[in-house]
Amino acid sequence: MIYLLKVWSITILGSPILFWAVIGIIKNEPYSSLYLVLPILYTTIFMGFILSIPTTIVFWILHNWLTEKYLESCRRKVCLGVLSTIGILLTAFLVDSSIFSTFRSSLLPISYILMLNVAVWIFQSPRGQKGFGILEVRRSRG
Repeated sequence: MIYLLKVWSITILGSPILFWAVIGIIKNEPYSSLYLVLPILYTTIFMGFILSIPTTIVFWILHNWLTEKYLESCRRKVCLGVLSTIGILLTAFLVDSSIFSTFRSSLLPISYILMLNVAVWIFQSPRGQKGFGILEVRRSRG
C-alpha cells in the first residue's frame, strides 16, 4: 500500500505542476504571473485526485494480483504502467472527448501519464507485499 500511495501522490501533485510549468514555457510567461496559476493549480490537483480514484483502485487490484503471481518487478511495472496509461487516457476522453484535438489540450493527460510512469519506475515495489502492507506473500520452498 505504501508503494501505491507514493505513486499516487507523486502523480497527483507532480502532474499539474509539470503541466503548468510547460504551459508557462510555451506561453513565455514570466515567473511574476505564477500567483495567477495557484488557484487553478489547486483545482487541478483536487480534480486529479477525484478523477484518479477508479484507475488507482484498478492499479491496486492489479498490483496485488501480479504480486500473488510472483511476477518479477520489471514485468509488474510494465503492466502497471500500461494499464494506468490506458486508465488516464480513458478518463481524459470521458471528461472531454475533444481533449486530444490539439497538442496543447492534450498536455494535461500527457503530464499525468509521464509522471505516473516515472513514479512507477522510481519507487521500489516490495516483492512479497500485497494488500495494505499487512499481508506478506512468500513463495514456499519445497
